[in-house]
Amino acid sequence: MADPSTIRPRRVTWALETLRGLYATALRSPRFGELRGEQDERFLARFERLCEALANGSADYEFEGRELLGAMQAGYPELWAALDRRLLFFFGGECLHFLDDAELDLFQAESEAEG
Repeated sequence: MADPSTIRPRRVTWALETLRGLYATALRSPRFGELRGEQDERFLARFERLCEALANGSADYEFEGRELLGAMQAGYPELWAALDRRLLFFFGGECLHFLDDAELDLFQAESEAEG
C-alpha cells in the first residue's frame, strides 16, 4: 500500500508532468545551450525548485509557480509559446491575467467536472 503522504492529487501530478516536459523543452532550446548566462541559470534553478516543490507537496509551489510563469512570460517567449495554458489556470493568481475569458470559462468548467 502506498504511503498516504506520497499520494498527490491528480491535478498536481498532471502539473508536475507538464512542467517537467516544459523543462525538457527548455533544455533542448538553443538559448539554454552551453553558452547560457547567469540569468538563464537562475531561471533553470527556479524551474527545478518548482518541480521539487510540487513533487514534495510543498505549500510554496503556488507562489513559486506564479513567479516562474511570470518570468517566463517576460523573458522566455520561446518557452511561453510552448506552455500548456492550463498551467496558468492551475497556478492561478496573477497568472489568470494571461488567459482570455473563453479560456477561463473552459478551464473552470473542466475543473468543476473533475470535482
